[in-house]
Amino acid sequence: MKKAFFLAAVLLAIPVWTVAQGLSFSASVDKDRLEIGDQLTLTLVITGNVQKIPEPKIRNVGDFALYASGRSQNITFVNGVVTSTTQFNFVLVPKKVGTFKIGPAELEIDGKLLQTMPQTVTILPSGSIPKQRAPVPTEAQVREGLKDIFVTASVDKSKVYVSEQVTYTVKFYQAVRLFDNPEYYPPTVTGFWKEDLPPQTSRYETVGGRRYLVSEVKMALFPTAAGKQTIGEATVKCKVEDLDALFDRDPFNVDLNQFFNRGMRERVLRSNPINVEALPLPEGNQPDDFTGAVGQFQMKAEWNKTATQVNEPVTAKITIWGTGNVKSIAEPKVSTPQNFRVFLAGSSERLTREGTRIGGGKTFELSFVPREPGSFSLPPITFSYFDPAKRRYVSLKGQPLHLTVTGTRELAGGYSGITQKELDVKQTDLRYLKKELGDEHGSFVGSPGFWALQTLPVLLLGATMLMRRVRDREESDVSYFRSKRASKMVKKGLKEIRAASQLPPAEYFGRLHKMLLEYLGDRFNVASWGMTRGEIEVLLNSNRVAEEHKVSLLELLDLADRARFSGWQPSLAEREEALAKAERVIRTLEGSR
Repeated sequence: MKKAFFLAAVLLAIPVWTVAQGLSFSASVDKDRLEIGDQLTLTLVITGNVQKIPEPKIRNVGDFALYASGRSQNITFVNGVVTSTTQFNFVLVPKKVGTFKIGPAELEIDGKLLQTMPQTVTILPSGSIPKQRAPVPTEAQVREGLKDIFVTASVDKSKVYVSEQVTYTVKFYQAVRLFDNPEYYPPTVTGFWKEDLPPQTSRYETVGGRRYLVSEVKMALFPTAAGKQTIGEATVKCKVEDLDALFDRDPFNVDLNQFFNRGMRERVLRSNPINVEALPLPEGNQPDDFTGAVGQFQMKAEWNKTATQVNEPVTAKITIWGTGNVKSIAEPKVSTPQNFRVFLAGSSERLTREGTRIGGGKTFELSFVPREPGSFSLPPITFSYFDPAKRRYVSLKGQPLHLTVTGTRELAGGYSGITQKELDVKQTDLRYLKKELGDEHGSFVGSPGFWALQTLPVLLLGATMLMRRVRDREESDVSYFRSKRASKMVKKGLKEIRAASQLPPAEYFGRLHKMLLEYLGDRFNVASWGMTRGEIEVLLNSNRVAEEHKVSLLELLDLADRARFSGWQPSLAEREEALAKAERVIRTLEGSR
């Protein structure tokens, strides 16, 4: 009764809200020393009476990968003045060891530019900072202490093969009401390729006789190297209600700010890190055509025709699909048949999520170009993968092709399509128009027109030879063909991306990411699908790409990953800036050929 009387008295005493004068903008980090591979949280806080707050811009984050992790807003009432506090959270992952400055962050409101102080952070080598982690509460501990909230993490398998899927699950248990949605920070997964497994699910569970709302997040992980790999700690930040702390105080000595925040407490929960043992793939009985694929797959190889002409390609469309590490599927190994040229004409990738399993497929198009006529038997396309469930290698085989090739074999000089019969000149083919050439009205023989007609066939033959040589080089020199194609394809890709500016961020930056990888693959004649960031950096270094251009390319790929996986919502101006940056880098690389 006393509490109810006090609450009514406070509510009647509330005066009309007034406008707060002035704004403040501050920045802070949750840690100023961390190891490479760890992450930190940058928090930006804007305080004042303002309703619409744009997204802040953070300068000087080139040495970190930046991911937006949500915003929250709180309104307080102190001494008759309403104050709005808006908080932006960002996760930063360092790229190298050293001491760096983050920021300043900038925010423009009503023409006024606000700016924070830069934050200084020291990045240390891995293993430099001793770890002290609290254990996750057991069910007995929960029953004894009746925890209001807690978080757990688990994996479906603790021992797997390299490139075999591990399903990682984080559960957030909640028995009290929260002020807003909890903020989830995924663990660091160095040594794994990862894919999120949406959507997040919620259900009720009873633990220790207490009913909890459980939110569950899953992630698919694939170890990239043998040995012990560690999944870092997952973090959940939330604000919980604490009414008892408010009403246990003296009713005549209550802070109104605490009253309207209803005894709010901020909690930070962390899961335990988890070790996973990655077993190396067995080397015994490894097929010669094995390229690293792990999972359960099927293959279909189709030929587009059974008859062709000399120098006209026959295309094999190879589709490989199933469940497992699709990124590990590489171009099938094909031995080049005698009297044929073979090159990769194109490839595509499709990723699917069926429940908690990652799957999908890849399609490759291989072109076989015959050099001479005849009947040929092309060997079947083969593909081998490692099945972790069966613990053995599995080989798949398509059908051979019986091919009929017509046309003219290339002459020793390198020309095709000109038969010896066409080169023979018979004496009976010569016909004289006049027995004697008169010059009564001027003779055509010896005139400029006459010599022009005599020279024209030679010029046409020379042009044909040049075109034939260029075509031969394109068909026989895959590196030259792909490098020449790179410029044309990237211009087309940039044009298509510019026209698709209204697409969702994940799809828009997904196209930009794909275009950049395909350009690097064609430009440097490598299979770019599935390349890691480290492999891309090695590729750029080996081809002596200037440091500033290499950094720009890696930043673009990081930006694309951020839009694809972190839920970041870039503005139209930020999209155009990213596309313009890609154009500048590509233009520079093209100019350095």
